[in-house]
Amino acid sequence: MKTMCSLSPYAKRKEILQVQNVHICKILNVHYPKFTVQRKDMKISNFTKADFDNLNFSDIMFIVNEFRDRRNRRRSQVVAYALDAIKRFMTRSVYNAYSFDFQLGIETNQNRVNLLAPNFNHPKIKVLDPFQISKYPELGVMYVNTKSHKKQFMRASELAKYSDGTLKYVRKVLEDKLFLSEQERLRKNEVVRTVESLNMEAMLEEINKKIDFREHIRRFEAHLGIRRICFRRWDQSKIVK
Repeated sequence: MKTMCSLSPYAKRKEILQVQNVHICKILNVHYPKFTVQRKDMKISNFTKADFDNLNFSDIMFIVNEFRDRRNRRRSQVVAYALDAIKRFMTRSVYNAYSFDFQLGIETNQNRVNLLAPNFNHPKIKVLDPFQISKYPELGVMYVNTKSHKKQFMRASELAKYSDGTLKYVRKVLEDKLFLSEQERLRKNEVVRTVESLNMEAMLEEINKKIDFREHIRRFEAHLGIRRICFRRWDQSKIVK
């Protein structure tokens, strides 16, 4: 499943400032809505329905809110067609996430999630310290299970198999370690950052991507009326009527 904005070049672009135009184009006898938007860096971007997978979640929600206001002012067939295309894309993204994300599958009471159990083993599990980053055989962090108090290796490629509680727990510890490492570097007036700090930043970036992905999927659910609870932050929620 594509997680959108994960490794896409579109993810590095500025946020959308306004939607300038939308019209229907015909490609291989199939009609697609084509959007023309202006970003905050004042550059003009064009994309079609086929490019939705490469857009940021925030861009999708901005277009939806913009077109909902336009539809209220002027109900045109083009805007209605564009909204329908976005709605279908959001629905597909939500139901794909149910099957390939452990946390979202549990929240929606799915009978089956297409995930195997995460691989906790590591060739140097006895040597690595708790919450130490390792890039062999792949990027991951050695963390301590709060229930069994055993060391387990969390791979960056398997973050979808962990719950929000585990990810936030590991993220909090890594952020504290990174802060202390940076303070020590500044105290010693060192210019070059350590490899451990760079690896911690890389792992934190992957964890934040996964948490943001789940948050935006919940916003899609709230917009589509699938779920009544829309999470604005992880410690806040509101009921969507």
